[in-house]
Amino acid sequence: MNEQPQNRIKILLLGDSSEHCHELVSKIAQNSDFSHCELIPVSSFDKIIAYLSNIFDGVILFHTDENEIKNINSLVELRNNYNPTIPVIVLLSGQAEGINIKDVLKADVNDVVVCSNKLWLEAVLAKYFFRRINRSNINIQTDYNSYLSHVNRIHYEFPFGLVRVVINPNIYVEYINKEAQRILGFNLTQHQEDPDLINRFLPKERIKLVLENAGTGHEFLRKRIKISSGNENIKWVEAVYIPGYEYNKNHNSIEVILRDITDEEVDKVLQKSVYDIARMTSSNFSLNRVFTIINKIIEDLINIDNIYIALYDEDTQVVSFPYFVDIKDAIPPKPRKNSRGLTEYILRTGKSLICQPDCFDKLIAENEIEIFGTKPKSWLGVPLKYHDKIIGVLAVQHYSNPNAFGEREKYILEFFSEQIARTVDYKRKSESIKLLSAAVEQSPVSIIITSLKPEIVYVNSTFTDITGYESKEVIGRNPRFLQSGLTPKERFVELWDTITTGNTWRGEFINKRKNGEIFYEESIIVPITDELGRNSYYLSIKIDVTEKKKLIQDLITAKEKAEESDKLKTAFLQNISHEIRTPMNAIVGFAEILENDHDNEEKISYYTSVIKQRSYDLLDIVNELLDISRIESGQLKAEFKPFELNGIFTDLLQTFEGYKVRMERHDIEIKLSPLPENISNVIVSDEAKLRQVFTNLIHNAMKFTHKGYIEFGFHELNNDNLVFRVSDTGIGIPADMQDKIFERFQKSSPQGVIYDGLGLGLTIVQSLVNLLGGKIWLKSEVGKGTTFYFSIPYKPETQNRSTTNEEVANPECLQRYKLLIVEDDTFNVAYFKELFDSLGFEYHIESSGLEAIEHFRSNPSYDMVLMDIKLPDMTGYDVIEKFKSINPEIPIIAQTAYAAKADREKALKAGCVDYISKPIFRDKLLALLHKHLVHN
Repeated sequence: MNEQPQNRIKILLLGDSSEHCHELVSKIAQNSDFSHCELIPVSSFDKIIAYLSNIFDGVILFHTDENEIKNINSLVELRNNYNPTIPVIVLLSGQAEGINIKDVLKADVNDVVVCSNKLWLEAVLAKYFFRRINRSNINIQTDYNSYLSHVNRIHYEFPFGLVRVVINPNIYVEYINKEAQRILGFNLTQHQEDPDLINRFLPKERIKLVLENAGTGHEFLRKRIKISSGNENIKWVEAVYIPGYEYNKNHNSIEVILRDITDEEVDKVLQKSVYDIARMTSSNFSLNRVFTIINKIIEDLINIDNIYIALYDEDTQVVSFPYFVDIKDAIPPKPRKNSRGLTEYILRTGKSLICQPDCFDKLIAENEIEIFGTKPKSWLGVPLKYHDKIIGVLAVQHYSNPNAFGEREKYILEFFSEQIARTVDYKRKSESIKLLSAAVEQSPVSIIITSLKPEIVYVNSTFTDITGYESKEVIGRNPRFLQSGLTPKERFVELWDTITTGNTWRGEFINKRKNGEIFYEESIIVPITDELGRNSYYLSIKIDVTEKKKLIQDLITAKEKAEESDKLKTAFLQNISHEIRTPMNAIVGFAEILENDHDNEEKISYYTSVIKQRSYDLLDIVNELLDISRIESGQLKAEFKPFELNGIFTDLLQTFEGYKVRMERHDIEIKLSPLPENISNVIVSDEAKLRQVFTNLIHNAMKFTHKGYIEFGFHELNNDNLVFRVSDTGIGIPADMQDKIFERFQKSSPQGVIYDGLGLGLTIVQSLVNLLGGKIWLKSEVGKGTTFYFSIPYKPETQNRSTTNEEVANPECLQRYKLLIVEDDTFNVAYFKELFDSLGFEYHIESSGLEAIEHFRSNPSYDMVLMDIKLPDMTGYDVIEKFKSINPEIPIIAQTAYAAKADREKALKAGCVDYISKPIFRDKLLALLHKHLVHN
């Protein structure tokens, strides 16, 4: 037998001896490595005191299964009273395993062990037994190296990583066990060569944090860290940092316990990703956004240089690459067909593949693949499979580490491949559904889906636009509420006979909107069948053709009107030819008679009066054509100024009394309906246009009235509108013509009777009344006469309006003035010569612009210029500009055949003092000359 040492290390084990922890300590103490130790179970503090009272060399083990610290504090206080250097180790079991270890260490115990961890317990016991040996003179059988070897062997084989880091005075790794080497990826030799490797798990800032926590009494620092370096695979590690406690509170080292939780972390990430991807898939996230997030998750799990997703279109057999991220090849592959890349190899085989250099060489030699882009050292690809159908490939690459991918990485990629395939399938279907839904909802036609009953289950927005019914008002209702009662009943019978037999029905309904309006619909109704081919719903596609029908009707009406208008235009051209030739016949005829018969003064007077009257008639025709042209082009504008109504009435009465005599209408009485005293004589409107309205209406009445009377003037004041009337006892207007009489070229004439006129007079009158802000209407009875009513806004002049008598032109006063006339028309030149010679005027006539300018430059002292605007060599405006440069003060009156307001404004802007339109009447011309030469 081996001789036992005389002074053995005493191990005082305080606690319940029946506990499993006591049994475990007893077995460890029986090991030959601990033969220098004596295990002494004690049951109370009194027994502890008995041993401490004598010279004591050993350790105290305090086993507790209660979650309390007060007993620990009592034991430590007892130990300190006798010998503070005696180690106290606390053994925890039962409820005590949940105690805060940091709080236990604060009680100045030397170490803490959880009994359930046998290796931990054995290592700690060995550690303190060795320390006691080092401080004693005990003769032991096993030398120092054997104990050290034993402790290190236990630590080295732990299933978790142990690292001891010295922090004072220098920071370095003193010890690292086998598991820690695997987790961290380096050993002590490699650390000595590269001291920075310590930063993988314990950077300087974390050392500071560990010591700060130790000083504040917080729990040991725990961290979940991700370890990845260079080409190494990614690992997740749970690290517990324990400061190395000494009795004097100095921390010279940090014990680090490491546990590889990569599988746990991967499973946790994968489980969470299922929820995240499902949430993204069902949301508005685009496929590219989903792919990007999956890429980030995979990068956290696997060390990769490249990731891509390839999708395969079965119809076109094209492989596209919607997602591609690579550290070397920045440009993603183009869509390709019938290629032999690794992607296509996965599509062909339908299996996952981990490929390394020998794999590449083998597949290339067998002509199975060709390499696209930069050749990797390691490649991992998995098929995207959903419902047993491969729709693409998910692949990752590493360019420098041939061992980058293994079974764990394949498991991760296969997991995500299923998620991606499901997402792609869902997104494709949802995009199709979204597209179909948007197409249906935004369709320009009304769409209704009903059950077989039938009850409405869906209507789109166009249905609401057409019918006026909101979706919530019609869901669940029978569509018959739309019926107007105007659709033939036979049509509904035909409809149901067709769709119940599974066929498509086409037809037209006359339905009713929510507001009661009738509308027409062209409908296509088709059954929707289930997977067994049975009718399950009915789909109605309806097009509102109300406007179409109206348009067709309008086109028919327009066609009829166009044909009628064409007839009217033909009649108009014939009529205008007649209207122009008739007065011209009288003018030319009587002019020829005057050439041969000019001795009888009575006949000459009659002939000249006829020529004059027919000239007026011809001028009326020209004016009507000009007026209608200005009206249609929008050039006719109203000028609102104050004027006297009674002045217009008096002039019209005198004018048409003279007209009646000339036209030998002695059986017609012309009456005036005067203004009442309560109506202002001076109003604001357009005097010329109001006069023209009256003139046209009275002239029209004279044309169709042979006896009786014509009455014109005031009718009534109605709602701030002056209403005038022109009544006659003429032939009247048939009822069917009263709505058309204001249209162009329309004339109401008894059958067989042709009346003069172009059929434009009333069209012009209506346009003039509209310009004045009023309206016109009529009452008529055939054979009894017609009354035209028209209104204008009543705007009385509020200020006193002074009137001055116009001076009458005196030819003798004009004889002292010298006139220059620029006129190129031979007959007009002859007219001016006859006129001015008969009046004794001094004048000179030039027929071209250049000759006129040369003459005026030599004779700039004329008192007045009559300037024709249209000249053979240049415009009258150019001549006016030259005249003004020669004599800026010379007054010029423009004369032109153009009679529009714009022509007058242009002449005044060019420097003319006035404007006269052709034909030029003697009295009007003399009045203008008198106004600008004598009066001014």
